[in-house]
Amino acid sequence: MANKPLITIKNNAQKGGYTFSDILTKDILLDVCARITGQEEYTVSFDGTGYNKGRLALIEYAGKTTYVSFSEPGLATQALILAGRTS
Repeated sequence: MANKPLITIKNNAQKGGYTFSDILTKDILLDVCARITGQEEYTVSFDGTGYNKGRLALIEYAGKTTYVSFSEPGLATQALILAGRTS
């Protein structure tokens, strides 16, 4: 596949002392990516600068950016799709 979805996540949690690369497993990222883009292959980038305010991930694919917020209870067990935006 030429263009895979790109998932970008600020790695450092604002609170809680964890990193998102530790709690977001390949299975979780695959599930979220497949639900949003229909694709099962993706590229992930964990950005080590700053903090992740709002437990957000950005998924860029096919000219659109989708913002995903991971819920507080269970953190990595549920994701809420906030909005799809054309960038």
